Amino acid sequence: KAIKWPVALGVLDGDAIVVRENGMPYSPIAAHATTIGRRLGLADTAMGRAYLAFCPEVEREILFDMLRATPGGSRLGHEELLLQELAAIRQQGYAVRQPNPQRGTATLATPVMHRTEVVGLMGMTTFGNLMTPATVAQCAPQLQQAATAVSQAYGARLPQSPDTGAPF
Repeated sequence: KAIKWPVALGVLDGDAIVVRENGMPYSPIAAHATTIGRRLGLADTAMGRAYLAFCPEVEREILFDMLRATPGGSRLGHEELLLQELAAIRQQGYAVRQPNPQRGTATLATPVMHRTEVVGLMGMTTFGNLMTPATVAQCAPQLQQAATAVSQAYGARLPQSPDTGAPF
């Protein structure tokens, strides 16, 4: 509600991120009616790259192996460049996908973490020409705060460990 742009929640599903919920029906400025159920690539979308940037290295390597084994060739693109981009995403705390010939929209995405695991992603989609440095500077902190709130709510719902009293 604070940023007005629609925000989607996604989770890992095999070799892609699947949108499970979004605010597009509630946003007066949504680019699409809904993206629920849409599969988003790991290497070429903001949510996918945020996942790859923040998941544990062992998991990232497994996902890379899955993407390399894709029939018709690797879906990773230039791996060394991708690894550099993932390091930058980790450092800044979010990923941005600018518009391209396939998509006229742009997305800002951040992970929802539980300890060292990525349990979901939050992505804000705008019309492509509106994803400016000023938009990122204004919206990234709000999206990260929302992701932290979701993470805390998620952790509070987990069963408690009998040894420590902390969520598993």
